[in-house]
Amino acid sequence: MKKNVLAAGLAAVMAVASTASFAADRGNVYVAVDAGQARHHLHGQPGESVDTNDTAVSVRFGYVWHWAVDFGVEGGYVDLGKATDDYTQNNAGYDSYMSIEGSGPFAGANVKYHFADAWYVAARAGLFQSHVKIRDHDGAPDGVALHASSSTGSWYAGVGVGVDLTSALSLGLNYVNFRNKLAFVDSSTYNTGMFALSAEYRF
Repeated sequence: MKKNVLAAGLAAVMAVASTASFAADRGNVYVAVDAGQARHHLHGQPGESVDTNDTAVSVRFGYVWHWAVDFGVEGGYVDLGKATDDYTQNNAGYDSYMSIEGSGPFAGANVKYHFADAWYVAARAGLFQSHVKIRDHDGAPDGVALHASSSTGSWYAGVGVGVDLTSALSLGLNYVNFRNKLAFVDSSTYNTGMFALSAEYRF
């Protein structure tokens, strides 16, 4: 059901963008790329070496209407990188390695308020299809390996600030929180915060 909701959201974004000619004098189709750092809010146990930061990239497309406050619809895909956890217990001859990767498509809406001519503040929110992969390998003495993945409906929300360099091109700095779900671990959830530089081009 949640997959159907997200698919419907993406379809709505594409339909709006493709049929937006009725507001062509007040809006634009746009594409945007965000690239930066993701921080997975996961916590390890004492003695573990946890790396929760990785490179993150997203691609967005949509349509924006220009009023006193700009309003847009968007869809896209984000790769949130992965978090890793290494643990070694030398006196027991035990070691383990685990990685968790997050990614998925999203669809939602955004608003943007301009001030001081070219500057703006923005907010975004919507549906996120959380794809999570986990790889867990336990060394001696057990030697157990686990590979699992899940895809569940969730959400995202974020804020940003930026500047319009031209009527078509903007640069910005965004923070977006993606809510990930581990459906194969009692439906556990965790947040991934993405700090990114963005470039948006409007046609």
